[in-house]
Amino acid sequence: MGGISLWQLVILLMILSLYMLPLLLLALSSRVHGMTKLGWLMVVACTSWLGLGVFFISTSSRSAPEIG
Repeated sequence: MGGISLWQLVILLMILSLYMLPLLLLALSSRVHGMTKLGWLMVVACTSWLGLGVFFISTSSRSAPEIG
């Protein structure tokens, strides 16, 4: 009576995993260090996948193409 079912628990764990995955990927990244990483973790915690995408784009190691 009124308990959580196994399927509800599985769905809840999947949703939590999808939210925590960007934080884990950022925490294990070697692109930034120190307080910069903490700042990015705060951004990604608030914006999730969008913030992770911005992080990967803005910290890419590609050099800008030369014009001319």
